Amino acid sequence: MLASTLFLCNVIMAQVQCSDFTTTQTSTCSKTFKFTYSGSGAFGGGGCAATYNWDFGDGNTGTGATVNHTYTSSGAVTVTLRLTGLGGFGCNCNNASSTQTVNVPTEPNVNFTSTAPQCVDVAVDFTNTANNNGNDSAITYLWDFGASANPRTSTAENPKGIVYDSAGTKSVSFQITSADGCSNTSTQNITISATPVADFTSTAPQCTGLPIVFTNTGTSAGVNWNWDFGDGSPTSNSQNPSHTYATAGSMIVTLTITNTTTNCYDIITKAINITQTPAVNFTANDPKCVNAGVDFTNSNPYDATYTYSWDFGVDATPAQSSTEGPKGITYSSSGTKSVTFQITTTEGCSNEIVKSITINATPIANFTSTAPKCTEDTVEFINTSSNLVGATYSWNFGSVSNLRAGKSTTDFDFLKANGSGVIYTTAGSKVVTLTV
Repeated sequence: MLASTLFLCNVIMAQVQCSDFTTTQTSTCSKTFKFTYSGSGAFGGGGCAATYNWDFGDGNTGTGATVNHTYTSSGAVTVTLRLTGLGGFGCNCNNASSTQTVNVPTEPNVNFTSTAPQCVDVAVDFTNTANNNGNDSAITYLWDFGASANPRTSTAENPKGIVYDSAGTKSVSFQITSADGCSNTSTQNITISATPVADFTSTAPQCTGLPIVFTNTGTSAGVNWNWDFGDGSPTSNSQNPSHTYATAGSMIVTLTITNTTTNCYDIITKAINITQTPAVNFTANDPKCVNAGVDFTNSNPYDATYTYSWDFGVDATPAQSSTEGPKGITYSSSGTKSVTFQITTTEGCSNEIVKSITINATPIANFTSTAPKCTEDTVEFINTSSNLVGATYSWNFGSVSNLRAGKSTTDFDFLKANGSGVIYTTAGSKVVTLTV
């Protein structure tokens, strides 16, 4: 009776240990598990032979004391080990079984897109496009944007505004880590294109009405140019344009250089100063005669800051002047005289005008007469003056009587070229004057 009681105890103890097994994950976050029988009752006294039947909980089975199994989906599964064996003395584990719950880890999906290709110093945005079945709230993110990125890394899901300061192929890695610590990484190459350099020089400052030459000193190959001169005029696509401003002031000039292949562009803006060119005009009281003074008048308002310069042309005395309105300029010869008047501002802007004036030759008065004559006889006066173009005449015959006109007068004036029909009623020396 005592021996029988001891036997029953051995059986109970053996069944408790029959179907024990251990579970080992082959690597962190791996879906492959190693299952190993760890019971001790199957090989009890009598040499009992056992078969190990595994149910992996996902519809798949296996046999053997040690088995490996890879799951294709994540989540909790129930793994069962059942022992079967031949009957016999000491075979206490026939049909013994045990179960364990195994958590198959979730390896997150990972994928992303970006706004690349992009240009140096132009922001690139990245977007997580992975679908993790609503588990995103428990997921963490880690980005590495590659060489010359600013910033280099980010933990945002959809980072924006990443800027690269050099061109080339950039290797971007995106890692997603699930709530159970499992990670997955996607790596993509993006292209960052070189941005052209915009810069220029000009011949400014300049005056209104005078051309300014703009010279591109930036990138010149494989690009196009767009110039905005800041005065509302049409833009220019020339590499080195020339432009003339009609109004004075500070002009904001903008040059945009664009790569014709990548459309990467750079912009530079500079201010240039445009000074007003003075208006210039004058009048003169010509025509005048040789050696008669000519007066010149500036037609524009006087400005004490301006510099005035006159050149009066050939045979003028003086030949030049720096006064605003010179007077009494004489010419020693007749003809058309070319007079130049220039005004210059303190900024160096100048303007000039050239006009012609007329200097007439001074007439030389002379005459002959049929005198001497007797009183009451007619005296004829013949004008022999020279340089008479455009001339007028005035005769003074002294004390005379013009019988032809039926008049008698003293200091008779005769406004014709020749004095005709002059009669003196008294004898004596008569003073006759011809003014031409």
